[in-house]
Amino acid sequence: MKSLINSAMIPGDGLYNYKTINRGQFMVKLQGWHNSESGFTSYIGYPDTAAYVEKITGGVPVMVNRSKFTMSPGDVALVVKLNYRVPAPGDKGKFVPGDNDWEYGILRRVE
Repeated sequence: MKSLINSAMIPGDGLYNYKTINRGQFMVKLQGWHNSESGFTSYIGYPDTAAYVEKITGGVPVMVNRSKFTMSPGDVALVVKLNYRVPAPGDKGKFVPGDNDWEYGILRRVE
């Protein structure tokens, strides 16, 4: 299974490997998944994040999906997340992040 998530949260018990990658690597990988026969499932929960990923990947469609995310051994997920947390939940949405405010990574479920 290939997935796209918007935080590096661990989706359940297991052994995982997380590696930070650069934006270019993220873009190439997601574009490749999009063009592959198996595709990917988006678990991006916020419309603004989905729109940002679509923009930086040249229009790869990213569905907003707030379903529970799980991984099995061998699964891989691309991660896009902000480098910061909004200190006050009431301030969420007031700051528009720029390109340097994002982190990209690959999360693998080992066992």
